[in-house]
Amino acid sequence: MKIKLLLLLAICACNETLFAQAKPAVNYVVTTAHDTIKCELKGTRKYLPLNSADKKFIKITPDKILEVFEAKDSTTYAAVRKPDQVDSVYLPRREHGKLDLYEDEQSYYGGGAFNGGMGFSGTTVNWYISKNGAPIIQLKSNSIFNNGSQSKRKNLFIEMIADDAPLLEEFKKQDSFSFKALQKYVHRYNQDMRGK
Repeated sequence: MKIKLLLLLAICACNETLFAQAKPAVNYVVTTAHDTIKCELKGTRKYLPLNSADKKFIKITPDKILEVFEAKDSTTYAAVRKPDQVDSVYLPRREHGKLDLYEDEQSYYGGGAFNGGMGFSGTTVNWYISKNGAPIIQLKSNSIFNNGSQSKRKNLFIEMIADDAPLLEEFKKQDSFSFKALQKYVHRYNQDMRGK
């Protein structure tokens, strides 16, 4: 009995090791020349190539680095230019394929000078979408100050997934424009359109 238990534990440990190796275990950046460089990271600000002789961190800038992959949370940050902005920023890419979905989370804090000493804080979340590498546009926001009405942004999403008729019909029937639903539909669209 003890031998069977030890054998079972050894098999489980081997499976965990194999599954753990399926994910990239190292950070990397992708240059504008599409070279991948494994590295140490300081957020999306600086990187140090592994086995670098001089041990000097290099500044990450959108004109030289397209993507930053952070292994600790398996997040890819892509250099994108938000609508009405001149400079590119790095945003977490939540879905990647024919449709790319990006998330921009901004925390804000306010002092209490004008409201009787009570401070306030919150977080604004904006999701942006791009089809086939086009400039990103705002798709969803939890802010009352967003880019157009929800129906306008919903129609824009319908246009983007219109070439996947079954998915489009399902989206229209469900009639949900939540963050979770949108991510699910973008993911499914990318799966359906893989190779097309």
